[in-house]
Amino acid sequence: MSLGLDLAIMGDLTADIEATLADMETAAMAAADEIADWGKQQLRQDIIGAGLGQNVARSWRSVVWPDKRNASTLGPTIGWYSKAPQIIEAFAYGAEIVPANGSRFLAIPTEHAPPPPNMRSRFGRFAVSRAKRVEAAERKYGRLRYVFPRGKRFGLLVADGLMATRGKRGPGFRRASDAARRGGRVINGVVMFVLVPRAIIQRRLNVGRIEDMIEREGVARFAAAFDRITQAHFPEYAEAA
Repeated sequence: MSLGLDLAIMGDLTADIEATLADMETAAMAAADEIADWGKQQLRQDIIGAGLGQNVARSWRSVVWPDKRNASTLGPTIGWYSKAPQIIEAFAYGAEIVPANGSRFLAIPTEHAPPPPNMRSRFGRFAVSRAKRVEAAERKYGRLRYVFPRGKRFGLLVADGLMATRGKRGPGFRRASDAARRGGRVINGVVMFVLVPRAIIQRRLNVGRIEDMIEREGVARFAAAFDRITQAHFPEYAEAA
């Protein structure tokens, strides 16, 4: 009789423990999803606050392992990553950009420089497109002219023989027509690029501070989730505590 009673109690206790663990695993996965999304929003807001725009902000992604559709665990892993890692790293830690491929200067485009056709592609083709913007400008406006102001450490690439236009995207330029040339409406010296020996990117993001925020928030949310499960399964112990 005593042995049978003990086995029954043990069986009920085992079932309670298993149910509690299952609920805790579910709660842990839900908390992980919440923390992943919360952290992603903090990282994206940091980008917007730094003035880097919505496209770079949306490059932040979050992931939780294991996939809750296939498994659950008391200790899920949460990760955040960016699809624009070079941009994030440069503005998180600062960077110095120097000319490559034997060039003496970096060509920094002004608002007048036309984008090459694939400039619309984000992140993956960004660096390649920037390198070809001088070629794109010369195809549109003709040979650009170098201007080096006396006593300055920078230069300019300017376009000559243009005329002002106004389109759907606002004012712009194109090669002057014969009528514009006869009428004296030719514009010379439109600055397309500023030439500099190097460029310094100042630190503008606070990734380290946000990592600390996410860690604190994660601890608090996991603790709250486990506390709710404990109170639901063992109310007498929760009241005693």
